Amino acid sequence: MTDGRHFRIQDDDGRSAQDVLADVTGARGLGAAAHTVAASGSAGRPTEILSDPATGLAVVHEPGRAHWWAPATRFLPVVRQLFVPSTFSAWQPVGTGARLGRLTTEFASEVSGEADGRAYSTRFRWSAAGPYLLSRQAQDCASPGISVTVEVTDIAEGVVTAADLTSRRAVSWR
Repeated sequence: MTDGRHFRIQDDDGRSAQDVLADVTGARGLGAAAHTVAASGSAGRPTEILSDPATGLAVVHEPGRAHWWAPATRFLPVVRQLFVPSTFSAWQPVGTGARLGRLTTEFASEVSGEADGRAYSTRFRWSAAGPYLLSRQAQDCASPGISVTVEVTDIAEGVVTAADLTSRRAVSWR
């Protein structure tokens, strides 16, 4: 959730903030290597990341750990994944559809490069409605069984209140 200056990220599976970030920033576009949520010890509690633009910091609440601080900019890639990036002009329109009651334009793109000393090529399919990316599918070109789909499951536009951007846990912004 964001009001354009503040953000609140919640991962209901209780994954570590590092795992949430790795899913978005991985070079191949396929996220971090999978591991079980049970191993993280989340016990059904979400991970929560909140920014404070006044300090430029984010506070991170992870299940079973004391909260910790980091530069808010570190987590901007997680927020940005919900919006159509400025580089989308390289995407090829491939059709239309509908998601969450919105008409969408479907796009395709492919990215090739090198990660961990190995060449890769990843095919993407994007579903965009206005400024929002409602779905992203990534598939390894050499191994089609390696893929990931990220979908927005709910979207609400309107006024974001201070309460929407406040932690459900006690925190003091120092």
